[in-house]
Amino acid sequence: MFGSSEVWLIQSVLGIQPHPAAKGFDKVLIKPAPPSQLEHASGSFQTPRGLIEVAWERKAGGGFTLKTTIPPNVQATVHVPSKPGTRVSEAATTEELGGRRIPGALALEIGSGAHEFTSTL
Repeated sequence: MFGSSEVWLIQSVLGIQPHPAAKGFDKVLIKPAPPSQLEHASGSFQTPRGLIEVAWERKAGGGFTLKTTIPPNVQATVHVPSKPGTRVSEAATTEELGGRRIPGALALEIGSGAHEFTSTL
């Protein structure tokens, strides 16, 4: 059983949340809200479909790294915190990522596996 501080850490700081369209955790929302006082955070949440892991870190000069691992047969919408007009990229590619720009982040649809995103806050 989780206490209120664990729920806050998992859902707000790490951003691991059930997706509104999910059926049995087949889709998750990764929407971290890094408090300005924290330089990094990491953690995981066990679902019936597998372990979801999230880690993020603020870098010097406003850089930001978000790592997430999504279990097999699970889709995720990831909100990568970023300044408007700045580049968001994934470690696996050198191309700039497409996605949907929302206030304070770029929303991306990803599949299972390990992903690492970089941005500027």
